[in-house]
Amino acid sequence: MYKVRIKKSANKDLDALDDKMYIRIDRNIQRLRNDPFPRGVKKLTGEENRYRIRVGKYRILYEIDQKDKTIVIYRIKLRKTAYT
Repeated sequence: MYKVRIKKSANKDLDALDDKMYIRIDRNIQRLRNDPFPRGVKKLTGEENRYRIRVGKYRILYEIDQKDKTIVIYRIKLRKTAYT
């Protein structure tokens, strides 16, 4: 089981979501604890340990530290603004 840390920037992103989307994204974040590579996960190009999962129009961007069994969520953004 992995530990999940949410950076301050991702917390701000979560706070800006409506309740329905917040619940969907939170559910997906909790699932990462057991499976950091869920179906549909994509490795970010040019990045060592960074991945993204899609939740509707949003992307959860995170990095994995296999040694410490830690997942750090660093952004939760709309697709069109997630990678800029």
